[in-house]
Amino acid sequence: MSKLVPVFADMLLKSGIDVRELTKEMKKPVRPIWITRDHRLTIPPDFTDAEFCPIVCVSASSTQDCSDGFMYVQGAADDHELWAGKLTPQLFWKYKEQLLGNKNTMEIVDQVVNIDQDVQGSGGVSFIRNTNVAVGRQMATSVPGFDAVISCGERMDSSEKHLCLSIHDSKKGQTEMATAIPLALQFVEPFMRNDSRILVCCAQGTNLSVSIALAILTKYTDDNGQFQVNERNMITKQMIQNRLLWITTSHAKV
Repeated sequence: MSKLVPVFADMLLKSGIDVRELTKEMKKPVRPIWITRDHRLTIPPDFTDAEFCPIVCVSASSTQDCSDGFMYVQGAADDHELWAGKLTPQLFWKYKEQLLGNKNTMEIVDQVVNIDQDVQGSGGVSFIRNTNVAVGRQMATSVPGFDAVISCGERMDSSEKHLCLSIHDSKKGQTEMATAIPLALQFVEPFMRNDSRILVCCAQGTNLSVSIALAILTKYTDDNGQFQVNERNMITKQMIQNRLLWITTSHAKV
């Protein structure tokens, strides 16, 4: 792992993230801290006097002690969308007293998710970095302030300025996504060329809309977020990772 640190550091520097701003906020070296269901701790943990800046990684999986002395977190609680019940880190901290003080956890999760959706209404729209591409959960055929809308999930009529992509938010949607992406790229190219404001939305403003927005940004932007058509042989894994970083740092729901 220590041999890979320079590689990861180089990837960060090439990602387009403003590292100088990060260093102004972080005065200590970072260190990952794994919290699993085997731990008992104060919520939130107090690292005030620590000599490092903690990155707290929360896992629903059990831990296993390996023979070489390392702690193994089985699966690292991947596929969280299958078991978290649409609960996000932001919602957890916002409603932590209700969630931690009730044995019927999943019932409370459903309640806080529904409350948050009612409060947010049709909002939750975020522009990605310095581009005119936005991601959100405002499901409509047209939205004030946007020149084009791509809606994912619900069946709606498409039009000159609205593209409906019928995609299931499940494993079945993986196959549908392969068909949907080329349609989205073809639809959005003239709007990207004209620097038009584009909204990509789905019911939750996460998986489906983020996937389509990632494809658009990878195909039609350079490393500075300006319009550029990238042919297939120009697209690299690093480029895709950088565009995904743009989204995760711009859109809190991801």
